[in-house]
Amino acid sequence: MQPRTYPTAALGYRVLRADLEGRLHSLFSPYVWKDGINVASCDQKLATYTGGKGAPTVHEAPHSECVCGFYAYHDYQLALTRVTKSNCLNLVVAAVAAKGQLEIHTAGWRAAEVQLLALSDVADRYHQLQERYRIPLLETEQFLSWVSKSVAKPVPQSLRPQAAHVTTLSSDKIFKDTLLDTVTSLHLGKAGR
Repeated sequence: MQPRTYPTAALGYRVLRADLEGRLHSLFSPYVWKDGINVASCDQKLATYTGGKGAPTVHEAPHSECVCGFYAYHDYQLALTRVTKSNCLNLVVAAVAAKGQLEIHTAGWRAAEVQLLALSDVADRYHQLQERYRIPLLETEQFLSWVSKSVAKPVPQSLRPQAAHVTTLSSDKIFKDTLLDTVTSLHLGKAGR
């Protein structure tokens, strides 16, 4: 089961919250994920709450002066660490593909359009996720093997900013602060079917 993806897509790993009705939710916003392509928009209330720097009132996500957009880690282990260190039993790691404008950060990226590819180590009670999102639910080893064959590819190391200080921060600090600091922009290709 391989969902349709973009011909040039950035691969990332995202932590999501699963509910018992088989829906996936973002951790820091009220967004409920959809099957297929998810398109980000700016919620100025959320931007103000999370420290948005003053982007224009109306703008496309992601914007370098705001916190809008879908976030993902470059590295599966960072996402998995966030899940394993959490007290929440309903967090899952998703492999995602992004296209369009990306804000590239040391630990991950922020994008305008993201598509779910697969979920890792999801408890049996979440079998509805596979039906709703039409994506595979895989154990870690299978997940990493499956993702490596995906058409989405990691952002090249050469495009990731260097920031040695990140290694001294906790994953919570990296997620909340470092990923919010815009470092580099990259524009990827248009959607393909």
